[in-house]
Amino acid sequence: MKKGLLFVATAALALSACSNDEVIDVVKEGGISFRVLLDRSTKASNDAGNVTTTANIAPFKVLAFRDGTKESVIPLADVNKDGASGLYKTATPYYWPTPSTAKVQFYAYAPNNLGDVTLSDAAQKIEAEPAEALADQKDVVVAHKVASQSTKSGSVALHFKHIFSQIEVKAKNSKAEQMKVEILGVRLVNVKTKGTFTWPTDELDGTSNLSAAWAPADDEGTYFSKGTSAITLESSPERIMFNANNFMLVPQQLTAWAGDASTTGAYLSVLCRISSKNADGSYTLLYPQPSASDNRDGKYAFSATPINTNWEPGKRYIYTLNFFGENGGGGKVDPNPTPNGGGEEIVKPGGNGGDPVVGAPITFEVTVDEWTEAPAVNIDL
Repeated sequence: MKKGLLFVATAALALSACSNDEVIDVVKEGGISFRVLLDRSTKASNDAGNVTTTANIAPFKVLAFRDGTKESVIPLADVNKDGASGLYKTATPYYWPTPSTAKVQFYAYAPNNLGDVTLSDAAQKIEAEPAEALADQKDVVVAHKVASQSTKSGSVALHFKHIFSQIEVKAKNSKAEQMKVEILGVRLVNVKTKGTFTWPTDELDGTSNLSAAWAPADDEGTYFSKGTSAITLESSPERIMFNANNFMLVPQQLTAWAGDASTTGAYLSVLCRISSKNADGSYTLLYPQPSASDNRDGKYAFSATPINTNWEPGKRYIYTLNFFGENGGGGKVDPNPTPNGGGEEIVKPGGNGGDPVVGAPITFEVTVDEWTEAPAVNIDL
């Protein structure tokens, strides 16, 4: 094992595709009604608690106006799923304009209680700033459809797209039999926290990519999720989000931390304790390293690794941290080791940002001398 190598971080992307859309197909004559198509993960069981699906999307907001003249067809209104009919519809019925070939622009978003949304015939944008607390972060979805009464098939099909990037972190310990790694928190540092999303002028469908719709702001910050009890890592990856939700963040190209004492650049940091197992089954704490005045009982410190991923909207990124993998170690000392509000159990581990958390394993070079013939010893009895 080479001294100072980071624990390995790999990112797996769970991408949504048209073949995996959730579809509810309803038909209604008269007033305008909707059917919902929503990109989702390949396996629904992988969805975090804050992922929007067709099961929880209602109510959502919709706005409709006549293409060209911008005559109002539906003022910004809530759309709910009717339990009796299974239709998505507004409380007050709205009808198609005449003639039947008149095109109507439909814009929609969910959840319906978002702030900082501008949705009118003149502008369609969201000033997004994900909540600092993971428990409060929302999965925002949007739709845009152009239809007329003569071209629609039954209800209007609104294909909703996720506008944020979803981030999940897992971890494992490849040397669980010799090393003990306990995780109490995870954070993403120096990532953009604000941005403006502008609805594309084109219709949205399963092939639409919303990357160009984003203008991230320069504001950078940290997102931190901390548990009340630690997770002891085993050899298989385990989720370490400490919440049913995943991070829902502004899409952006990350610029990686240099892995040194500098405090700029994006990195992923885990709040941890690392111990080595002794022959008698007891453990010796290695990180945060005990001192003569503090044995570090119940104390944790941050271990960091740089990330430079290009987060795209509508994609889920799974980072799997591998402690003590091949040519790996325990990460590097976080350059900002004691963030405000972290808790008394978070300590500065010693050393400088970028230093290896755990030194390289002790190895030995062995030299064996050749036998040499000593002078013979004759003994008379």
